[in-house]
Amino acid sequence: MLFLTTAIRTVMALFVGGLVVLSYTSEATARVGQEGSGVGRAALCAMVVVFTLWATSLYRRAGLRRPWCFIIAFLLSMLTSGSAIVTDEDPMAGIGAGFTLLFASYVILAIETAWLLRRARRRSRPRPVSRA
Repeated sequence: MLFLTTAIRTVMALFVGGLVVLSYTSEATARVGQEGSGVGRAALCAMVVVFTLWATSLYRRAGLRRPWCFIIAFLLSMLTSGSAIVTDEDPMAGIGAGFTLLFASYVILAIETAWLLRRARRRSRPRPVSRA
């Protein structure tokens, strides 16, 4: 359940990350002045990080540590695919790479969730009393 809820909650971070990519497109920059664009993009990038941490807050509520491997993989996949979409002449290649990296980050989340839950179950078992 943690995996599914976290995956659904990361849609917010994906949406804001899409806004960052859209702010670099030539159509959007032609219509709007670019005086405060750096601050706006920095704020959007900070929102991506905040939404990612919010998406993984359920792990803390469940008594587990945050899935840091997923957080790093998710943010790196967003950064890599976003920069590939913006800088590449063919944005579809960047989108394809982005989906691949995003899928890999969700696989990391599934593995890390299973590992954290197994570790929590192991810790909660009572130890047998030795008769010495």
